Amino acid sequence: MDSITSSKLIFSAHCPLTHIGGFWKFERKAGLKATARSTPGHLIHYVISGHYNVAIGRRSYNVKPGDIIYYYEEEEVATDFYKDAVFYSVAFAAPDFEPLPLDFRVFPAPRKCDRHFRRLSKVCIENNPRTAVYAAHGTLLNILAEIQKIRPDLKQSTGYDAEWAEIEHYIRSKHISRPSLDELSDKFRVSISSLIRLCRRVNGKTPIQYFKALRMEEARSLLLLSGMNVSEIAGYLEYGRIHEFSREFSRHFGYPPSALFKNKTSFQPQRHRGTEKTFKG
Repeated sequence: MDSITSSKLIFSAHCPLTHIGGFWKFERKAGLKATARSTPGHLIHYVISGHYNVAIGRRSYNVKPGDIIYYYEEEEVATDFYKDAVFYSVAFAAPDFEPLPLDFRVFPAPRKCDRHFRRLSKVCIENNPRTAVYAAHGTLLNILAEIQKIRPDLKQSTGYDAEWAEIEHYIRSKHISRPSLDELSDKFRVSISSLIRLCRRVNGKTPIQYFKALRMEEARSLLLLSGMNVSEIAGYLEYGRIHEFSREFSRHFGYPPSALFKNKTSFQPQRHRGTEKTFKG
């Protein structure tokens, strides 16, 4: 039997998409301003028409037709619509889909995404709910596959870029606030000088500068989204003294953590035009 039959495994993988939280088509009028939080998990908008400004954290973007906007895990969001806008919005859970980099949250959609979003809109209103479920998941996976192809942190996933991706995944997954170059050198079997060159090449910063930036972004998220106070966050991020944490935070963002902590209520979601407290549009 073995001489006339054979088998060869071509591919094996589990589905990265576990749940679609919702799919919407929104229309927003010029002059509307809103402050809210995005939905839990991942949230993607595809802009069909209109122009507006969106602020995600401390970053501000001018949005135009054909852009994709990405949000992750209940980020604070402010929008200012200066032209009537229409856009699709899809919320989903995909634990293996790495959050997009902070400097890659608004970008022109890949060419095929317009067709995929319009198909997603069509299949979601089909009469057969079971058919719609499969078609919607498959179509969203096509959208995510197109985004994966152009995201800057994975676009060149070989050589030094792949090495750094493995290192950063280790740091994030272990929640290491202050990575040691000696320990990273030993674990990944690369010299400290090579580690520094690798970080500079991929991120444009030294490891110390890059790890500090990651630490500050986490600190800011904790101040806004967690119930921890400034002292607790300083301890969580392994600062010996709260003054050291406050000084580093102030130098990075231009204001002290206490100011953000006291004013965090200003970032709380608001209801607009009947939307839920979590931000969908």
